[in-house]
Amino acid sequence: MQLNLLSFKSASESINLNFFTEKVEKSHAQIVFKDELPYLWDAYPDILGDSKNVFCSFTDEEGECLGNKLNADIKLKSAPRFALHYFRHILHTYF
Repeated sequence: MQLNLLSFKSASESINLNFFTEKVEKSHAQIVFKDELPYLWDAYPDILGDSKNVFCSFTDEEGECLGNKLNADIKLKSAPRFALHYFRHILHTYF
Protein backbone atom coordinates (compact mmCIF):
# COMPACT_ATOMS: atom_id res chain seq x y z
CA MET A 1 0.00 0.00 0.00
CA GLN A 2 1.27 3.44 -0.91
CA LEU A 3 -0.01 6.69 0.55
CA ASN A 4 0.71 9.95 -1.15
CA LEU A 5 0.42 12.94 1.11
CA LEU A 6 0.81 16.52 0.09
CA SER A 7 1.39 19.02 2.83
CA PHE A 8 1.51 22.72 2.30
CA LYS A 9 1.46 25.89 4.30
CA SER A 10 -0.77 28.79 3.46
CA ALA A 11 1.08 31.62 1.77
CA SER A 12 -0.72 34.13 3.96
CA GLU A 13 -2.87 34.20 7.06
CA SER A 14 -5.53 36.34 5.42
CA ILE A 15 -6.88 36.98 1.94
CA ASN A 16 -8.81 39.86 0.47
CA LEU A 17 -11.84 38.83 -1.58
CA ASN A 18 -14.88 40.33 -3.21
CA PHE A 19 -18.27 38.85 -2.38
CA PHE A 20 -21.44 39.28 -4.40
CA THR A 21 -25.14 39.05 -3.64
CA GLU A 22 -25.99 37.01 -6.76
CA LYS A 23 -24.38 34.45 -9.03
CA VAL A 24 -24.58 33.75 -12.73
CA GLU A 25 -26.92 30.86 -13.47
CA LYS A 26 -25.11 27.52 -13.91
CA SER A 27 -21.80 28.99 -12.73
CA HIS A 28 -19.43 27.50 -10.17
CA ALA A 29 -19.37 30.44 -7.79
CA GLN A 30 -18.60 29.50 -4.20
CA ILE A 31 -21.54 29.95 -1.84
CA VAL A 32 -20.69 31.41 1.56
CA PHE A 33 -23.24 31.20 4.34
CA LYS A 34 -23.86 33.78 7.04
CA ASP A 35 -22.54 31.57 9.84
CA GLU A 36 -19.21 31.11 8.01
CA LEU A 37 -18.39 34.84 7.88
CA PRO A 38 -20.71 36.65 10.32
CA TYR A 39 -18.52 39.77 10.38
CA LEU A 40 -19.29 40.30 6.69
CA TRP A 41 -22.97 40.72 7.61
CA ASP A 42 -21.94 43.06 10.44
CA ALA A 43 -19.90 45.18 8.01
CA TYR A 44 -22.68 45.45 5.38
CA PRO A 45 -26.02 45.27 7.25
CA ASP A 46 -27.86 47.55 4.83
CA ILE A 47 -26.94 45.46 1.77
CA LEU A 48 -27.07 41.93 3.20
CA GLY A 49 -29.93 42.39 5.68
CA ASP A 50 -31.87 39.10 5.87
CA SER A 51 -29.94 37.25 3.15
CA LYS A 52 -28.50 33.94 4.25
CA ASN A 53 -25.61 33.69 1.79
CA VAL A 54 -23.28 35.50 -0.58
CA PHE A 55 -21.13 34.27 -3.46
CA CYS A 56 -17.48 34.54 -4.36
CA SER A 57 -15.21 33.25 -7.08
CA PHE A 58 -11.55 32.42 -6.67
CA THR A 59 -10.93 32.51 -10.42
CA ASP A 60 -13.46 34.50 -12.49
CA GLU A 61 -15.61 36.75 -10.34
CA GLU A 62 -16.95 38.82 -13.25
CA GLY A 63 -18.03 35.70 -15.12
CA GLU A 64 -19.56 33.89 -12.16
CA CYS A 65 -20.97 36.57 -9.84
CA LEU A 66 -23.49 39.41 -10.08
CA GLY A 67 -25.10 41.97 -7.82
CA ASN A 68 -23.65 44.17 -5.12
CA LYS A 69 -19.89 43.88 -4.66
CA LEU A 70 -18.68 43.59 -1.07
CA ASN A 71 -14.99 43.53 -0.14
CA ALA A 72 -13.59 41.85 2.96
CA ASP A 73 -10.32 40.66 4.46
CA ILE A 74 -10.75 37.05 5.56
CA LYS A 75 -8.56 35.75 8.37
CA LEU A 76 -8.27 32.07 7.51
CA LYS A 77 -7.67 30.94 11.10
CA SER A 78 -10.90 32.55 12.30
CA ALA A 79 -12.98 31.14 9.41
CA PRO A 80 -12.06 27.43 9.18
CA ARG A 81 -14.92 26.36 6.89
CA PHE A 82 -14.18 29.13 4.43
CA ALA A 83 -10.46 28.31 4.66
CA LEU A 84 -11.32 24.73 3.72
CA HIS A 85 -13.05 25.96 0.53
CA TYR A 86 -10.04 28.13 -0.27
CA PHE A 87 -7.50 25.34 0.28
CA ARG A 88 -9.55 22.93 -1.82
CA HIS A 89 -9.46 25.48 -4.62
CA ILE A 90 -5.67 25.77 -4.28
CA LEU A 91 -5.27 21.98 -4.39
CA HIS A 92 -7.64 21.68 -7.34
CA THR A 93 -5.73 24.27 -9.37
CA TYR A 94 -2.39 22.70 -8.38
CA PHE A 95 -3.30 19.39 -10.00
